[in-house]
Amino acid sequence: MAAASTFGLSRAPGFPLYIIISGLLLLLPFEPAFLTNLLSATMASLTVGFVFLIAFGLTKKFYLSLASSFLLAFSRIFWSQAIITEVSTMNAFFIGLIIFLALRFLEEEKLPKKRRLFYLTFLVLGLGISVHLTIFLMFPALFYLWFKSKKDILKDKCFWFKALSFFLLGLTPYLYIPVRAFAHPFVNWGEITHLKDFITYLSGQEYHQVFFSTSLREKIFAFFQTIGVLISSFNLATIGAVVAFYSLFFRRAKKLIFLSLLFLVYLLFNVSYFNITSFQAYLIPNLLFLSIIIALGFKFLFDDAYWNLSEKLSIFKNRLLYLSLALAILVQLYSNFQAVDVSGDFTAENLGKTVFEDLEKNAVIILGLESDERNFTLRYYQTVKAKRFDVLLLPPLFAQSRPHFKEFKRHHSQFNWEGIELVKTEEKSEKQVVKFIENNKEKYPIYLFHEDPYREGKYVAWQGYNFYTTNKPIYKLIF
Repeated sequence: MAAASTFGLSRAPGFPLYIIISGLLLLLPFEPAFLTNLLSATMASLTVGFVFLIAFGLTKKFYLSLASSFLLAFSRIFWSQAIITEVSTMNAFFIGLIIFLALRFLEEEKLPKKRRLFYLTFLVLGLGISVHLTIFLMFPALFYLWFKSKKDILKDKCFWFKALSFFLLGLTPYLYIPVRAFAHPFVNWGEITHLKDFITYLSGQEYHQVFFSTSLREKIFAFFQTIGVLISSFNLATIGAVVAFYSLFFRRAKKLIFLSLLFLVYLLFNVSYFNITSFQAYLIPNLLFLSIIIALGFKFLFDDAYWNLSEKLSIFKNRLLYLSLALAILVQLYSNFQAVDVSGDFTAENLGKTVFEDLEKNAVIILGLESDERNFTLRYYQTVKAKRFDVLLLPPLFAQSRPHFKEFKRHHSQFNWEGIELVKTEEKSEKQVVKFIENNKEKYPIYLFHEDPYREGKYVAWQGYNFYTTNKPIYKLIF
């Protein structure tokens, strides 16, 4: 939200379309957090709508499709992301829209309309990638589906050229990144002056070691742990997915294979994120695919052609299946509501108010090493609420990319940065912070967070996602 409010650059790879839309929303005269949370909720609602349309198109069963969409809506991970300011639900919206368009393309018989659907799919793919780069992961499954349709139009080079043109048009939000980088906004995650800088930023190179450094053994463990998370998200209803995957052994259903490919590719990729705090948010596409696959599995169970049952037994079987789906949804609703309900939680807002209340001009707050959530909360309050661009929130000096550090010093040039540079270890970073304090302590007020929640006095400590707050959260360093 801090990046959106200043039309700046967020963490790599930038999410430009999300930043642009959020930034425009924040121009409205309403509470900023309400506006961006509303955007997440709207995207989530539209995603659930697309899941219903896709499931209904595949099963032709209204109540089954409704149940499929409710399963996604009330799953804890999806629900939790739908009520906060995050890019996850907008990413899910574009994934749902792309699946809907791809399946319509497969079913459409009229050539002119088929061409328009194909071009529209490529435009939406470009726009989706402008929200989140992981939408690139849809291409293997999409190419499978396209080449299983009528191949005559796919042999036309002009057809592909036009599709590529629409795709590039969808990518134009990425022009926002170099344009805004040259403007040096207050929130700027990198100084982009060359093509190499742009590519480094888009690739998220600074996170590669975190995301892709796990061993094969750790990846296998993460794979099964991830499967467990997905199963627990849908509890009883997961039987539908098991049946659907089982049916692949004797039914070569193109649409089910397409959805299964999407699920598998995203699953294998997301294993790399297992060790990061926000790992579960990356599973939302898998939950989306799985909710549709569950509908297909239950359709197979409902289909009397595969069962040699009397009419009474068939009616009993179908009622039992609907009852199991209804029970699964009710269990989700009951167990997840309290878990995701943060309507009365103002700890982050209170933290910002407490820190910035009566804070002197050109004050310095030295941020801790283990509190990304707290640090981002303060950055949000500084830029969105308090508009205190004079205050320096000094992060650990080994945790910043070099271009970001240059931009940081540019916006806080009033401080003495002599001898301050990025380092590679925590110990050296502490020495750099001490040097910064020595350079500036006579001229500017400098504050530091207590990290020990049991320490006497006024403090704020952050453990996981829980605030512990009493009175003033910062204390002035004394030399």
